[in-house]
Amino acid sequence: MQPIVRIARRMNETKRFSSLTSPTGVAGDNARLALQCDGRATGVFLSGDTLQYQYRCTGGYLLVTCYDYFDGVQYWFTLLSDDLRVIDVISTPDAFGFMQEIGQPGPDMLSFGFFDAADRWRLAVISGGADGPPSDGGTRRPLRFFLRPRRIRLWKEDPVSALGKVSQAIS
Repeated sequence: MQPIVRIARRMNETKRFSSLTSPTGVAGDNARLALQCDGRATGVFLSGDTLQYQYRCTGGYLLVTCYDYFDGVQYWFTLLSDDLRVIDVISTPDAFGFMQEIGQPGPDMLSFGFFDAADRWRLAVISGGADGPPSDGGTRRPLRFFLRPRRIRLWKEDPVSALGKVSQAIS
């Protein structure tokens, strides 16, 4: 009997999700979106006040939300299972501008930068998960996910990686 091999694929944009801003009226880290899927309430609340991007990936969906405030923008990346359970969440440090130049350098992977910044970031969805706590590279995970296997890996590309050096992971 041949083993089943799950092949990672490219993320595909989807339009299944929409959101309603929760009535709490709270801003910043406490801003929440009530998530809807195919026009129906899911009971899932995401950080942020805008659903910016949504992708179908191996084993679920990657949703990108943000909160735009006076001094910058904060982004959250939430991985949902096929049955719409939150599997993992990670956020970037606050940025001055919006995400831009979004690409897909590999299966289940995104690359992006921020407006008026030279930094490049990569995000990978890890189908089996990775153990260990995140480093302190500026990314944040909610405490409830701290000891769980990481399913989202987020790192800032090292500018010298173009010279053949390895990028430093900060997920």
